[in-house]
Amino acid sequence: MTFSKSEAITGAKGHRYVFSMTENTAMAGKSAAAARAQKPFLKYWIAGDDYEYGHAIAGGVWNNLKKLNPKVELLGQTWWKVGEPDFTPYISSILAAKPDAVIVATGGASCVPFLKAAKATGFNENVPFYMHTATELSTLQPLGLDAPEGVLGTSNYFYYFPETPENKAFADEFHKAYGRYPKVGALYGYISAGFIVKAYEKAGKVDSAACISSTMPYFMVSAPIPRR
Repeated sequence: MTFSKSEAITGAKGHRYVFSMTENTAMAGKSAAAARAQKPFLKYWIAGDDYEYGHAIAGGVWNNLKKLNPKVELLGQTWWKVGEPDFTPYISSILAAKPDAVIVATGGASCVPFLKAAKATGFNENVPFYMHTATELSTLQPLGLDAPEGVLGTSNYFYYFPETPENKAFADEFHKAYGRYPKVGALYGYISAGFIVKAYEKAGKVDSAACISSTMPYFMVSAPIPRR
């Protein structure tokens, strides 16, 4: 799976017919918590999409942050339905609680409209907030000048980082073919296709069961799922 973000998918609920090549909420949560722990914020609020990914990324950040800084306090949580068209009432109620910082656990189609609402309401100017994928090209490009400043975010991929020959070659080849630089989806698709080809080569035939059996030990050893 190329966008299987919840750690439960390949962890607690994982099985032999599902593998993931992307980072998951455990990894993103740990990196975000490490950065947040260096900030002076103590009173937090969590807000996000009320579905598996939303709760998983919020838990990934908060649980690790609590370990790194036991002094942090969770004032409350706000959860909206997936596809919520108006974030203004939620933002107003969060600001009224006066948290030091907010963990925004939204993803997919909600990312761009939430960030637009954040700028329109001045949310980002009143309280620092973190959102995974907030700094990705896939999120920022549609926003253009409507992107709010100062948002704390993590990203799956930047076409200019890491500065390795392999990544530069991939980005340049993609740009030559399509006239634009690759976003995270292009990288995920490229890597996933490579995995599938190598798996069938190792299996010796185009057969799903043989492919899984021949590659399962490899994926289990070389790509372990991190635990909290």
